[in-house]
Amino acid sequence: PHETWHNFRRDENMSQVDAILNRLSRGDALSALDALNDPDIRCMRLSARIGDIERMGYVIEKMTVESPEGKRYARYKLARRIDTNGQVLLTI
Repeated sequence: PHETWHNFRRDENMSQVDAILNRLSRGDALSALDALNDPDIRCMRLSARIGDIERMGYVIEKMTVESPEGKRYARYKLARRIDTNGQVLLTI
């Protein structure tokens, strides 16, 4: 039973990773609230999934943002190299 639960969690985490990578590869930046509210992601532990993505070799930029109410939170985006004409050369 424990192995079955473990496999289920791994599969769920990987589908969340796929959905997060899909959003990030479109150039979107994600916060934990974005990930929780997105019906394709529904992730309560975005920072853990970002760690999974980084272990896969992707470079993720973490930005600290301040809300109008003064609350600080993290937003994540996929690192990109862009040439002088604005063309994306490489998603790292």
